[in-house]
Amino acid sequence: MPKFNNTYVLKLDVKQQNPNPQIKFVQYDSAYLYIELYDGGRKMELEEGERFTVSIEHEETGTRNTGLAHYDGEQFVVYELRHADMQYTGKYKARFASYKDRERVTSLVFRYEVYEDLEQIGDVSELTMLQELFVETEEIGRVTQRQGEYAEDRGDYANAAGDYANTAGDSRMMNWVPYVRTIQERSERYPNPNNGDTLYVIDENKVFRYDGIDAMDWEAIAGWDTSVIQDIYKTKEDKVVVKKLTDDLRDELRALTVGGRNLLGGTSFKSDFSPTESTNAYNFNRSNTNELTISPTGSYTSSSYYGLKLEKEVEVNSFVSVSFYAKANAQGTFNFRVGNLEWSQDLEIEASDDFKKYKLSIPTTHLTEKKDYVYFKHSNTIIIQSMSLKVEEGNRPTTWTPSYMDIMNEFKRVDGEIRRIDGTLGSHNERITGLETEMSTNVVKKNIYERDRQANTEKFAQITQTAEGLESVVGRKVGAEEVKSLINQSAERIKIKASNIDFNGMTSFKNTENKLDPNAFIQINGGAIKSRGYYERVWRDGIKRNRIQEINIEDGMVRISDPKGDLIDNETYGYDFVNDLQKDGTRQYNTWRSLYYSSDGISTFRDGSGKNYDHKGRIVSSGTIEFFSHAYSKARGLTMYSAYGAIGLQATGGQIHLDAAATVYGRSRQSDIRLRPHENLRSGTNEFAFGVSSDSSGRLVFGDLSKKLGAGFRFMKSKNPTIYGLDASGSASAAVTLNIGRIQADKITSRNGKKSVYFNGEGSGNLASSKVLISSGIKTGGNSFYLGVDGELRVTNKRGYNQGKSITYKPIRASKLNSVSSRKYKTNIEDLKLDTLELLKKTKVKQYNLKSDLEEGYKKTKYGVILEDVDEALQEGDAIDVYTMTSLLWDAVQKQQTKIDELESKLK
Repeated sequence: MPKFNNTYVLKLDVKQQNPNPQIKFVQYDSAYLYIELYDGGRKMELEEGERFTVSIEHEETGTRNTGLAHYDGEQFVVYELRHADMQYTGKYKARFASYKDRERVTSLVFRYEVYEDLEQIGDVSELTMLQELFVETEEIGRVTQRQGEYAEDRGDYANAAGDYANTAGDSRMMNWVPYVRTIQERSERYPNPNNGDTLYVIDENKVFRYDGIDAMDWEAIAGWDTSVIQDIYKTKEDKVVVKKLTDDLRDELRALTVGGRNLLGGTSFKSDFSPTESTNAYNFNRSNTNELTISPTGSYTSSSYYGLKLEKEVEVNSFVSVSFYAKANAQGTFNFRVGNLEWSQDLEIEASDDFKKYKLSIPTTHLTEKKDYVYFKHSNTIIIQSMSLKVEEGNRPTTWTPSYMDIMNEFKRVDGEIRRIDGTLGSHNERITGLETEMSTNVVKKNIYERDRQANTEKFAQITQTAEGLESVVGRKVGAEEVKSLINQSAERIKIKASNIDFNGMTSFKNTENKLDPNAFIQINGGAIKSRGYYERVWRDGIKRNRIQEINIEDGMVRISDPKGDLIDNETYGYDFVNDLQKDGTRQYNTWRSLYYSSDGISTFRDGSGKNYDHKGRIVSSGTIEFFSHAYSKARGLTMYSAYGAIGLQATGGQIHLDAAATVYGRSRQSDIRLRPHENLRSGTNEFAFGVSSDSSGRLVFGDLSKKLGAGFRFMKSKNPTIYGLDASGSASAAVTLNIGRIQADKITSRNGKKSVYFNGEGSGNLASSKVLISSGIKTGGNSFYLGVDGELRVTNKRGYNQGKSITYKPIRASKLNSVSSRKYKTNIEDLKLDTLELLKKTKVKQYNLKSDLEEGYKKTKYGVILEDVDEALQEGDAIDVYTMTSLLWDAVQKQQTKIDELESKLK
């Protein structure tokens, strides 16, 4: 099981973000962060009264949580990771903030990663009772603690929103005024705001500041983290709600009772299981796998039930629970009761091919009769899993255990079996003693010492006895210091018991016809043992095999051989596995396939590689597992080899883990490395390919490479590190698109100097629809800044084009606006034919308010002409051509000046 240090000291420096390595924790394990604060390497002193928060965000799902940390009074700010902080595995981004007198002092970022605990002991679904209670208690406690911290700030937290002034990026004066809920309410409560007035609008989730110098309007301040403010207004429970939750949990803990003892016997279903009381409305059938099927019969009605006797009476004024794993082929309901109690509520049994856990509890307040009987009824056929049905006292079911009487009965059965075997052994000893006396008498009577009495130091006895066709020859040796042998003979067997049995020479154990079967025998020759026999077996492919197998123990090895094993691969895969290559280059027909077990490892060749059979010295073994290996390190290790075949690791229903304290290497000598996640869940080929394109570049490509579908990156190993976008073939391509929400860069240039760089378009060069380019300023290093469009350059609010609906235009402010008027840009130049004096007379100037100003609560009178009320000469689409208007006005003034000159001349 992976081990991690779940107490981690975290050093955060306000001058250096992310100085710590990424922390790793086991999911749902107890974990504490001990946080130290530094300012440019100098430790910061903390004071009592400071408040600390930790905001957590899961990077993949975006789930957010906020908790409180506390100062231990000496050195550290301590934060305990909660259940919600480890809800998902993967990487988390966390922000630590400290507050003093409602002013935020620090805001620092760190990261951590949560791993799944891969070791599972017991049944996970059975170990949740106390866990659930502890989690509930822990969460309620934390909510209560948070409410105690936040209660004083509710209703006026917006007044303290200046906590964020340190990070707003705006050093201008901010005079915080009480929050409002809507823009309309802001206009009503603050019709004449002062410069610098700042407030929070709940429905907009934004902070606004009134600019009374330049814009004369409320401005939304970008870059503000308003999650804490929004959290206060919308999601925090009232203290009354928290108290109710705490009281309810306390009452539930007081009412909790746990039994543990199984009151129902025979639930392992190793023998027939039948009810004590029944109305013949149910059938009980036990399968070979000890599963119990209970199905309604034709006599079943909605009131049918069956009863089972418990090992003891259930206590009154308590609870009783039933739990089991079951599956059903149809939807139905399940009920139970004890004695004369009312039936429990309906428990829905789902139609499923897999076993699911069901549990139900009832009180025993009014139990007066048949306290040791439990009754079940259900409307459908259910299959109950062996060792899962349990009836116990208490209102929280626990994991299955055998009943007390089941344990006692099993003990009595085993004890009786031991006594029976002991009696059998006693009778065998008496029989052996009688036979030994009889055989000793027969030896004397038959005068078996007929020759070589003086020459032999050993004495032999030959006994020939015929019993139902059995002929036995037994050699018995009796030395001066040895115990006499005990020989037990019958028509079925011979049993020899002696202090020393000496087989001189090769010994063979033959078949019943006194012949050595070449395919079924055991031979012992010195330190070597050979065994051969027939076998029938089904392997992983599901094919039944009936072949000969040979086992040899010699030379310190165990060899298991199949004389025709190579034919399996030869016939199935068509490869030449039956012609072994010799050192001289010749081939020898050989169908044997063996597996060797030695003190060095396990291999398909006795030397672990098969080099003795390959004149080029290549490793040709199917596979070798080498123990005490030094292939990759000086220390002893474990190495697996395969010559031309693949090495596969497959987990059908679980996981595969590579867990190393040091570096994990994945090497491919001549090809790339490929990964295929979710292979059974996604259609088509979806793989990541890692490769090295050249001596100085590597690539990562995703997609279906065979169909040239996909994209990737190339990484350069050079003094000028560069990342290229690749197509599915691994080639750098201008057709690759990078689709990302935000890019932070020092410089964006054309890739090769031949193309233009466009924002939000395929070459049109505009910001269309609702796409908005937001910036605190656009600068150029050249003398001029060019904006190229096919139509007009328009300045609107942040809604931009707004789908062509209500477009709100914004003013442009500059020291000077010049209109291009050179002859080189014009044609068809003529004298003016328009009566500008008449145009001037009929063009009326109006006063008005902009609708967009009123929508934002800003009422300021404007002056100007109305497009629909003026001559076409002044119109330019849905706008007024100010340059034309100024030029016509200039002509009208000239004409008026001419008339003035004429009048002055007449007056003179």
